[in-house]
Amino acid sequence: MVFLVRKNKHLGLICLLGFLLSSASTAAPAKNGPAPANPSKAIEPLSASSSWSAGQQTGSYDGVTFTWLPGRDAEGIITRKSVTLVPLRTWVRVAGTEMSRLEAKIKQKIPTWRELASWARYTRAWNGFAVDKEGNRAWFFGGGHADGSNNGLYRLDAVTLQWEIEALPSDPAKWDPDYAKMPPVTGSYTVYTETKKRWEQDRSEYSDIDNQGKPTARHTYRSMQFDPLNNQIIMWCRRVWSFDLQKKSWSVRFPYNRTFHQGEKYDAQAGYMGENIDSTFDEKGGVMIAGPTNNYGAGRFISWHPASGAFQDRTEIPGGYMARHGVMERRGRQWWQLTVPQDNSPNESIYWPIVFRIVDLDTKTVNAAPAVLERSITKDRFMTKRYDGISLTYIDDQDGFVLAIPDFLGKDGIRRIALLWVDAKTREISWFDFQRGAWPDRPFHVIERNMFYLPKLGLLVHLDSGEAPLYVMRLR
Repeated sequence: MVFLVRKNKHLGLICLLGFLLSSASTAAPAKNGPAPANPSKAIEPLSASSSWSAGQQTGSYDGVTFTWLPGRDAEGIITRKSVTLVPLRTWVRVAGTEMSRLEAKIKQKIPTWRELASWARYTRAWNGFAVDKEGNRAWFFGGGHADGSNNGLYRLDAVTLQWEIEALPSDPAKWDPDYAKMPPVTGSYTVYTETKKRWEQDRSEYSDIDNQGKPTARHTYRSMQFDPLNNQIIMWCRRVWSFDLQKKSWSVRFPYNRTFHQGEKYDAQAGYMGENIDSTFDEKGGVMIAGPTNNYGAGRFISWHPASGAFQDRTEIPGGYMARHGVMERRGRQWWQLTVPQDNSPNESIYWPIVFRIVDLDTKTVNAAPAVLERSITKDRFMTKRYDGISLTYIDDQDGFVLAIPDFLGKDGIRRIALLWVDAKTREISWFDFQRGAWPDRPFHVIERNMFYLPKLGLLVHLDSGEAPLYVMRLR
């Protein structure tokens, strides 16, 4: 296989298992073993046509702490000259990119605003981004349950690596006092107290909308997508929410435009989607497709056509119990699904044997494709338990996926994340070739869609904590 294990010690997501870092220095750690015999793609130099600025501002890079302070031009765009300071295939932290810096901007508009939990918990829950690869942008909506009350929509502009407010959060001073505390009376910031009461009385209003007409904070999982045809962010989480990027306004609907009756609240077959959702926007068909990957029962996939408002069952996409705790990712017109191999029962608990179900969005057919494993990728190491925090990130210009998955045989008995490589042509799974760099040495944490790749920039981005800088890896 084309990727080799580095000689690194376990640091957070890296955990290249069983190998120790020889020393902490400005030099990159040595490789373990021979050089790759057949690299998937040669490293390409930065192109003059890339989206980075041609400005001369250099910034700085600290090879001891793996910290990059980008040089930016007068418009705030990072320069190519600065990007070349960053070593290839090494996780680095980007100084000054903490999401929590948005708090000062929010309070300029809403002086009484505060996050009732913390920015770290808000981002480290089961949340993710909607990504615009062409525009080098990504939007985050998170929190939920007891992890955060913040219900704003925030945009990361990757050419500046700076955060902006796309939609302001609600004003906590206007919330029901039973909701505006830590924890809320309902135990979850996802369930707004007043609308929950009305829902229980007459089903007139569902509980994921607050008294200011905005969606409550929630675990978005992989339910968010950018819709380039209608210039909106779609968040199919509990209900189908959409944010118009031009009008700067939210709208909401139930699947099939129906109101649920008593007993159907958690009925996945009836179309209720819950939170643990995987989704994609089919730009050719003009539809958002979503399905539950952990939803109290055997669910199904549904598509929504924003232009017409029509909903449709997508029975060709494997659902049922197979989809529970799975993870899906686009590769061109294919939608790859990694999940449990059989639709047995809600107790099915392992991803073994590893099978990818590849959905062809054009022909609406599905091909079950077994994975080919490197010898060290074993069942007892990675596949003893399914977990709804893994991620699959497509690297467009290398035609493969970075798979982030718990390692159950990590050093010191601590479960950490391993980053594996899935070759899309051969379906071979091996170790991802990288340097651990700035990754923190801590136990496994949720990835979901908090990791994404921007091919026009050659940049792999990960948001760990809202109180910490962004992590990025330059792949070309």
